Amino acid sequence: MLRFVIGCIVLSLSSVVLAEKQVLKTQGFMIELSMHCEEGEVVCDKVLYKGTSLKTGHSIKLIGKTEHLKCADGNTPCRFLGYTFTNDRVIYTVSASGLLSVIQDGNILLQQQGQWQ
Repeated sequence: MLRFVIGCIVLSLSSVVLAEKQVLKTQGFMIELSMHCEEGEVVCDKVLYKGTSLKTGHSIKLIGKTEHLKCADGNTPCRFLGYTFTNDRVIYTVSASGLLSVIQDGNILLQQQGQWQ
Protein backbone atom coordinates (compact mmCIF):
# COMPACT_ATOMS: atom_id res chain seq x y z
CA MET A 1 0.00 0.00 0.00
CA LEU A 2 2.84 2.37 0.87
CA ARG A 3 4.42 1.77 -2.56
CA PHE A 4 1.12 2.69 -4.21
CA VAL A 5 0.88 5.96 -2.24
CA ILE A 6 4.50 6.88 -2.99
CA GLY A 7 3.94 6.06 -6.68
CA CYS A 8 0.89 8.34 -6.77
CA ILE A 9 2.83 11.18 -5.14
CA VAL A 10 5.72 10.82 -7.61
CA LEU A 11 3.29 10.71 -10.55
CA SER A 12 1.47 13.83 -9.39
CA LEU A 13 4.73 15.72 -8.84
CA SER A 14 5.95 14.85 -12.35
CA SER A 15 3.21 16.98 -13.91
CA VAL A 16 3.54 20.04 -11.69
CA VAL A 17 2.27 23.16 -13.44
CA LEU A 18 4.23 26.33 -12.87
CA ALA A 19 2.44 29.57 -12.11
CA GLU A 20 5.54 31.70 -12.30
CA LYS A 21 4.57 35.37 -12.17
CA GLN A 22 6.51 38.25 -13.65
CA VAL A 23 5.59 41.92 -13.41
CA LEU A 24 6.54 44.64 -15.88
CA LYS A 25 5.84 48.30 -15.16
CA THR A 26 5.91 50.81 -18.02
CA GLN A 27 5.05 54.51 -18.04
CA GLY A 28 1.38 53.72 -18.55
CA PHE A 29 0.80 50.06 -17.69
CA MET A 30 1.32 47.38 -15.09
CA ILE A 31 1.63 44.00 -16.80
CA GLU A 32 1.43 40.71 -14.94
CA LEU A 33 2.56 37.59 -16.78
CA SER A 34 1.87 34.12 -15.40
CA MET A 35 3.25 31.00 -17.07
CA HIS A 36 1.06 27.93 -16.68
CA CYS A 37 3.17 25.14 -18.13
CA GLU A 38 4.72 21.97 -16.83
CA GLU A 39 8.03 22.31 -15.07
CA GLY A 40 10.96 21.98 -17.44
CA GLU A 41 9.11 23.09 -20.59
CA VAL A 42 11.12 25.66 -22.53
CA VAL A 43 8.31 26.68 -24.87
CA CYS A 44 5.03 27.64 -23.18
CA ASP A 45 1.73 28.37 -24.96
CA LYS A 46 -0.21 29.00 -21.74
CA VAL A 47 0.98 32.42 -20.62
CA LEU A 48 -1.61 34.70 -19.01
CA TYR A 49 -1.27 38.45 -19.67
CA LYS A 50 -3.04 40.93 -17.42
CA GLY A 51 -2.37 44.50 -18.47
CA THR A 52 -3.74 47.31 -16.33
CA SER A 53 -3.74 50.97 -17.35
CA LEU A 54 -2.15 53.12 -14.66
CA LYS A 55 -4.27 56.04 -15.84
CA THR A 56 -7.75 54.49 -15.99
CA GLY A 57 -7.41 51.28 -14.00
CA HIS A 58 -8.98 49.29 -16.86
CA SER A 59 -7.41 45.92 -17.56
CA ILE A 60 -7.33 43.25 -20.24
CA LYS A 61 -6.57 39.56 -19.90
CA LEU A 62 -5.13 37.53 -22.76
CA ILE A 63 -3.62 34.08 -23.27
CA GLY A 64 -0.41 33.89 -25.26
CA LYS A 65 2.89 32.12 -25.66
CA THR A 66 6.62 32.45 -25.33
CA GLU A 67 8.73 33.37 -28.36
CA HIS A 68 12.21 32.00 -29.03
CA LEU A 69 14.91 32.35 -31.64
CA LYS A 70 15.50 28.94 -33.24
CA CYS A 71 18.84 27.17 -33.20
CA ALA A 72 20.75 26.26 -36.38
CA ASP A 73 18.61 23.14 -36.84
CA GLY A 74 15.56 25.38 -37.34
CA ASN A 75 13.57 23.53 -34.68
CA THR A 76 15.16 23.77 -31.25
CA PRO A 77 14.46 26.96 -29.28
CA CYS A 78 17.79 28.65 -28.47
CA ARG A 79 17.26 32.17 -27.15
CA PHE A 80 14.23 33.49 -25.31
CA LEU A 81 12.84 36.62 -27.03
CA GLY A 82 9.68 37.38 -25.03
CA TYR A 83 5.93 36.81 -25.22
CA THR A 84 3.18 37.28 -27.81
CA PHE A 85 -0.56 37.71 -27.15
CA THR A 86 -3.32 38.17 -29.73
CA ASN A 87 -6.68 39.89 -29.31
CA ASP A 88 -8.51 39.79 -32.66
CA ARG A 89 -6.28 41.85 -35.00
CA VAL A 90 -4.24 43.39 -32.18
CA ILE A 91 -0.93 41.81 -31.20
CA TYR A 92 0.65 42.53 -27.84
CA THR A 93 4.33 41.69 -27.43
CA VAL A 94 6.47 41.89 -24.33
CA SER A 95 10.16 41.48 -25.03
CA ALA A 96 12.70 39.94 -22.69
CA SER A 97 14.19 43.42 -22.30
CA GLY A 98 10.81 44.80 -21.13
CA LEU A 99 9.54 46.54 -24.27
CA LEU A 100 5.73 46.51 -24.54
CA SER A 101 4.45 46.84 -28.12
CA VAL A 102 0.84 46.91 -29.27
CA ILE A 103 0.39 46.44 -33.04
CA GLN A 104 -2.75 46.38 -35.18
CA ASP A 105 -2.62 45.46 -38.87
CA GLY A 106 1.11 46.21 -38.95
CA ASN A 107 0.71 49.67 -37.36
CA ILE A 108 2.36 50.35 -34.01
CA LEU A 109 -0.31 51.67 -31.65
CA LEU A 110 1.90 51.80 -28.57
CA GLN A 111 5.48 51.14 -27.56
CA GLN A 112 6.71 51.64 -24.01
CA GLN A 113 9.89 50.47 -22.35
CA GLY A 114 9.31 49.06 -18.90
CA GLN A 115 11.22 47.73 -15.95
CA TRP A 116 10.82 44.19 -14.63
CA GLN A 117 9.80 44.34 -10.99
